[in-house]
Amino acid sequence: MLANDTQSVYTDVQSMTQLRTQARNDPQATLEQVAKHFESLYMNMMLKSMRAASFGDPNFDSNNSAMYQDMYDSQIALQLSEQRGLGLAEMLVKQLQKGMPETNKEINNDNVSFNANIQYANIAVKSKKTDDPIKFNSKEEFVNTLMPYAEQAAEQLDVSPQILIAQAALETGWGQHMQRLPNGKSSYNLFNIKAGSAWSGAELNVKALEYKDGVAEKTQSSFRVYGSLQESFDDYVQFIKSNPRYQDALAVSNDPEAYARELQKAGYATDPSYAEKINNIFQRDIVSAPYSEYLHDA
Repeated sequence: MLANDTQSVYTDVQSMTQLRTQARNDPQATLEQVAKHFESLYMNMMLKSMRAASFGDPNFDSNNSAMYQDMYDSQIALQLSEQRGLGLAEMLVKQLQKGMPETNKEINNDNVSFNANIQYANIAVKSKKTDDPIKFNSKEEFVNTLMPYAEQAAEQLDVSPQILIAQAALETGWGQHMQRLPNGKSSYNLFNIKAGSAWSGAELNVKALEYKDGVAEKTQSSFRVYGSLQESFDDYVQFIKSNPRYQDALAVSNDPEAYARELQKAGYATDPSYAEKINNIFQRDIVSAPYSEYLHDA
């Protein structure tokens, strides 16, 4: 058995490379270390679930505190897995050893790939929510936080990122009225896209304002739930590009205000003043705003 090749700090990514090398030379000895990495990831997910089930303390919640809390949970999970842990690592070792060759001669080292460890690392990256819980204390903070995501989405749609920010601002009241789950966590649904039959992800059923024959009324509707701001923008891009009724909007993508008008014509929202409201925000609060370095690139 190798002396001690496991991580002592969860950010030590070099240990992944070391484990891969060890797997080629001595897969039996490395199996226990890989199992501990997996158990560490599993316990980290458990800690995240427990955090999500708590309302937290609104007096101390912030993006920075969430980041440090994530770091603390990851380190705790790693330390627990290095000791007795939950016993999951031991069970994995016993199960996986049954299908392993007895000697290294049975393995072609040139073809060995450490896919399991890489896969677990990718899962850990994808599950990390660096912007949860999300809060916006001003219009400036809303714009500056969303702009990097909006720029990526705008490039795929060939539209102005500022008009996407304006639409998100209208839909969420500048982030102050973003739909939240019963546990207080954000749905990250910046564009209030409804679930619908084509949606297979998580959803949230709430009362929302709809217009029927020009009259506003609250109706029960199901909306999509995302795990991050990035997921929200990614799904918005897919939603617009894959839906034939929004092709007229994409055809005028070089004109931000025309894009908003075509979205309304296509039935994106029932509010008869939807496009007008977006364009007012676009002109008054974004294009003419003095508070952000991003805004004058429109």
